[in-house]
This record gives sequence, C-alpha cells and structure tokens, in this order.
Amino acid sequence: MPPLNGEKSSRKGVTIKMTKFQTKLTTAFATGAVLLNALAPLAAADTNITVSGNGSESTNTAAVSSTTTNSVVQTNAANISNNVNVNANTGGNTANNNTGGNVGVRSGDATTDVSVSNAANSNTANLSNCNCGNDANVTISGNGTHSDNTVALDNSSTTALFQTNVANVNNNVDVDAHTGHNSADNNTGGNVGLRSGDVNTTVDLHTAANANSATVGGSDADAHHGTVSAIISGNGSYSDSAIALDLGNDVLVTQTNIADITNDVDVDGKTGGNSADNNTGGNVALRSGDANADIMIDNLVNFNGADIDNCACLTDLTAWIKGNGTESDNTIAFAGDNVLAAFQTNVSDFDNTVDSENKTGNNAADNNTGEVSGNSDPALLSGNSDTTVGLSTVGNKNDLGEGSSANDFDFDWNLAAIWALFMSH
Repeated sequence: MPPLNGEKSSRKGVTIKMTKFQTKLTTAFATGAVLLNALAPLAAADTNITVSGNGSESTNTAAVSSTTTNSVVQTNAANISNNVNVNANTGGNTANNNTGGNVGVRSGDATTDVSVSNAANSNTANLSNCNCGNDANVTISGNGTHSDNTVALDNSSTTALFQTNVANVNNNVDVDAHTGHNSADNNTGGNVGLRSGDVNTTVDLHTAANANSATVGGSDADAHHGTVSAIISGNGSYSDSAIALDLGNDVLVTQTNIADITNDVDVDGKTGGNSADNNTGGNVALRSGDANADIMIDNLVNFNGADIDNCACLTDLTAWIKGNGTESDNTIAFAGDNVLAAFQTNVSDFDNTVDSENKTGNNAADNNTGEVSGNSDPALLSGNSDTTVGLSTVGNKNDLGEGSSANDFDFDWNLAAIWALFMSH
C-alpha cells in the first residue's frame, strides 16, 4: 500500500485533502431568582404589665400585642430548549483513470465534541424570626371591690414560606459525522491505496434544576429563652380579674419542585464507503477508520432541604392566683402552642432517548487485475466500531430536619459540586 501521509498524490493531477472538523458547543444556562431573606429577631425587650391600686367598681383593661408575621414567596420558572445540529464530513476524494505510478487517497478524521450544560432554579431562604427571648411580667393586684381587671398579651409569631420551582428542559442533539467515500477506479499501473479517517463523537448533556433550601428559626436554643410571670393577688371581694397570654409560634413551609426533562440524542457516525474497482496492475488496499461514539447524559433535579427550629419560645412560666377577696373571679389563660406544618413535594418526568448508529467498512474492490508475478489479492480492512452510552438520572429528594439548611449546602450551581452534593445525601 503506498504512503498516505502526504498532501499530494504521486499521481499527477490528484490532490489528497486531509481535514479535521471539530466543534464544541457549550451552553451554560443558569436562571432563577435566588432570594435570601434574613429577618433578624426582634431585639429582646422585657414586657411589664401591672394593673394595681385601682378603686372600687373600676374597670381596668391592658391589651398588648407584639406579634411577628413573615410571609415569603419564592418562585422560579425556567423553559430551556437547546437544539444542536452538527454535520461533519471529510473525504469524498476521487483518483480515477490514471495511468502509471501509485495512487493514494486518504480522508482525515471527523471529530465532534458537543457539551450542553443547563442549571436553573434555586431558592434559598434564611429566616431568623423568633420573637421571643424577652421576659413578660403581668400583675393584677390591689384593686378594689367590684373592680373588673383584664390583661391580654399577644406575643406570638407566624411564618409562612413558599418555595416553588418549575423547569422544562428540552435538549435535542443531532450529530452526523462521515469520513471516507473515496474512489480510485480505472487506474492502470502501480498500487492503489485508500484509507478513511476516524470518526469520534462525544456528546455530554448535564442538567441540574430545582433546589429549595430553607432555614427557619435560630440555631441556639438559649437565644429563645425567656421567663413569663403572671400574678393575680390581693384584689377585693367580688372583683373579676383575668390574664390571657398567647406566646405560640406557627410555621408553615411549602417546598415544591416540578421538572420535565427531555433528552434526545441522535448520533450517526460512518467511516469507509471507499471503492477501488477496475484497476489494472499493482496491489489494491482499502481500510476504514474507527467509529467511536461516547454519549453521557446526567440529570439532577428536585431537591428540598428544610431545617426548621420552631423556636419553642415557652421557657419558664410562673402563674399565681392568691390572696383575692370573697367571691372574686380570677382566671389565667396561657397559650404557648408551637405548630409546625411542612410540605415537601417533587414531581419529575424524564424522557431520555439515545439513537447511535456507528458504521465502518462498506468498501468495494471489484474487477481489479494485479501483476502476474506479484501478489494480486485485494486487501480490505474495516476499523472498529465502539459505542459507549452513560445515562444517570437522580431526582426527587426531600430532607427535613437538622443539617438540611442553606448553611450546610453549597448552591452555587456548579454542576460538579451539585452532583457531589446530591450523591452524598
């Protein structure tokens, strides 16, 4: 077989072109509102309420409201469509009807490298809203006969957090890479050699979408600690005294992710298709290159993490009703309930389609006449065809409890970091 590593043929008028086509498309599309809501707790302040020394038949009312209400809504919607169409061809050379000398034709390699990365939709919320840690002292004492005394203290906290992500991702990659289709026909004298280059195709698709991270409350239980003292004492006969305390905390956290991911990869790699027919004299050799396809699809979607400390504000409670007059009516009512409602929902729909067709060979060496004294057998060799497909899908994970907060997770949407994070939990 004649040398095939030059830019020109030993035959006059025949030029052999060797080309290499390489394309790399990287689409890194990151979208989504990242909202950091840091609400510092109210500064600790003591509450002192005293109803005392009021005359007979007086009516005394103290109503104190020191409530905290937080409502946070975080919503992301991403519609991502990537359409990649790559057509790489090399070869198509002809060396026909030549007389005398050797004929050599070689196609270059066709190499395609397609990389698509999508990162979308991240919500992070850090709410330190515990409205406690302060002391409350309520006293109704020393009021006259037939007095009507009332104290109402509302020192409650309500938090509502809604985090929602919706991602629709459509990746469509079509790669068509061919090398070869050379012809060396009807030549007289000398050897004929044709060789196709290699076809190498690499497709990487990475999609990471939809993560919610919420931290509600503080991390130090002592920071929420306070004392409550409620005393009804020394009031006159027939007095009516009441203390109502509301120190509860309500937390509602709703985390929702919806992902619809479609990956459609079509790879068509062909090498060979050479013909060396009707040649007279010399040897005929045809060789196809290798056809290699490496396809990797990674999907990582839908993560919810919530670290919720519902403050548990009730600390130390002292309640006294003592030393009040005949037929007095005295009541202390305390509400210190802590209500936590957490809803974590993930919905994912994946459609991964891979169609890879690698072909090598399809060479023809027909009707050739070799030298009488030499080796006149045509030689045809097809290259290797290798296809590797890696498909990994991870979706729908909920974490609720300590260690599931934004302080413990890195949401910088670096694909490698996210993947390592997700796989570690």
